[in-house]
Amino acid sequence: MLRVAAISKIILGDWTGPELNKKAVTVACAMHDIAKPINFVITNQTQYNMSKEDVDNLPRLQTLIKEKYGTEEYDAAFKMCKDVGIEDKSCQIILVLDWSNIPFSIKKHNYESMVSIYSDMRIGPKGVLSLQGRIDDLKRRAYTNDDYDSYLKSGKILEKEMKKNVSLDLDKISDQDLNSYFAELLNMEV
Repeated sequence: MLRVAAISKIILGDWTGPELNKKAVTVACAMHDIAKPINFVITNQTQYNMSKEDVDNLPRLQTLIKEKYGTEEYDAAFKMCKDVGIEDKSCQIILVLDWSNIPFSIKKHNYESMVSIYSDMRIGPKGVLSLQGRIDDLKRRAYTNDDYDSYLKSGKILEKEMKKNVSLDLDKISDQDLNSYFAELLNMEV
């Protein structure tokens, strides 16, 4: 989540497109995966450097989240963010921060959603990836049965739209660039 928020900060820092609520986008990106543990495959988590204790606690966490917020990840994230007092605009962005919403977001010129989704598409578990690299990583990990080829196709359309609205080369964003935002994001008021 921190990396997704950092890439959104980089994009928003060079944004030349229509006016948007930059703080709401950054907060949404920082909080969007708060309910992700619902879908974790417990045995896969050690590859992401989770401690044995954290992995052992995941089933309990999954149960708690599901009991209180439901089993649908985006709805649960929305409810969790509302519970902790996240601004409504950020919660609304989180609710639609799903790759399947790319065509709708483009059609409606919802740039807040577009920046958020694009930021999420560029970050893998271990850092910045190209769109193709991100899709390849997901296919390799077989996280879901989603139509990754369709996500890649709509993601490329989204990326073209992003490139029209920023003054930086999106392809050159690196992990080092992201790291420079971590302290600021960790201290950000949400």
